[in-house]
Amino acid sequence: MRVLFWVNSFPVVSETFIRNQIVDLIKEGIEVQIFCTLKNKHNQAIEGFEEYDLLNKTLDFSDILPKTKIRKIKYALRILADSLFTENFKYYTNFIRLLIKEKKYTFSSIFILHYILKTKIDIVHCHFGPVGNKAVFLKKIQLPIKLICTFHGYDIRLGIQKRNFYKDLLKYADSVISISNYNTKMLLSFGFKQEKIKELNNGVEVISGVGKRNNRDRQINILSVGRLVDEKGYDLALNSISNFHKKNSEICFHYDIIGGGILEEKLKNLCNDLKLDKIVTFHLSQNSEYVKSKMREADLFLLTSRNEAIPTVILEAQSYSLPVIATNVGAVKDLVINDFTGFLCDITEKDIEKCLKKMFDNRDRWDMYGLNASKNIILNYNRIALVQKLISIYKTI
Repeated sequence: MRVLFWVNSFPVVSETFIRNQIVDLIKEGIEVQIFCTLKNKHNQAIEGFEEYDLLNKTLDFSDILPKTKIRKIKYALRILADSLFTENFKYYTNFIRLLIKEKKYTFSSIFILHYILKTKIDIVHCHFGPVGNKAVFLKKIQLPIKLICTFHGYDIRLGIQKRNFYKDLLKYADSVISISNYNTKMLLSFGFKQEKIKELNNGVEVISGVGKRNNRDRQINILSVGRLVDEKGYDLALNSISNFHKKNSEICFHYDIIGGGILEEKLKNLCNDLKLDKIVTFHLSQNSEYVKSKMREADLFLLTSRNEAIPTVILEAQSYSLPVIATNVGAVKDLVINDFTGFLCDITEKDIEKCLKKMFDNRDRWDMYGLNASKNIILNYNRIALVQKLISIYKTI
């Protein structure tokens, strides 16, 4: 079985769930190739980069597109000539007809088609709805591949904002994968048929040996991980931390933020204005090993997002038996249960501060929260079990 993962960019620090899926499939003997719009030259997002030969398995348009317009035309003509007396010729001619009929497709896509035919791909697995939209042309030209698309977060929001945004995907996808109950509900509202929707959680590694955290008589480490963008709500986090610190100055804690993004300068200025520079550290973008080390050092995880589907970072935190405070967005309520795995809060500074106080008032229950969360990860989000479910989906569509 040959699977092509089609993604926007690869590798991406904030999309470890895609990397995990690829690595786990390779471990199971599945042949995986990766096509992306943009190949990320910073390979810090990939563990075992050399071990799984992911560099040689990844290509973008620069790898398959001739550099000039003349060379593109010559190469395309050679592809057509070489396929003239083969079964593949009809797919190229179908593509040219589609190109004439539907202006939204570009001539460059013929080189993607050529790559898929040359490597004999069986399944094209897209991550994020807009990528699935791009890949639909493969089904329109009757290419005998299976098309799957996994929906995550921003793509769900696009579907809510733009009516009929996925109308082609509705018709041509062989299956769509939902990572949460919330996503399933939204996909149904977009018009996807129930029988096409397969539920598959994002999987994370089950972490052993974390143990109890002796957090009574030392500094408490609070951790957030995520891009420095508006939807992650770090302004809410910093203002809430500031208000909490002013009212509870006797509590010794430090707040670590891992992630880079366009709001870096703005958030650092806010931190300085709030006089939090001694208790807040911006670690910026880091590799997964660094994040893991900070997870082990942390006592408490904080997520203050304005929008999410089901944040993989919460799954990762809970795999380290961390209690979690999180805003009640998307499917977060499936993971963070009040006074069981942590506390849910509204998307307001006041409520986040209130949950911080509630969490510290229940410090003696943190180990229990972490244990409950860890059990849920083992039962429902173990990546080793979930890759078997994904392979089963591949085989049955």
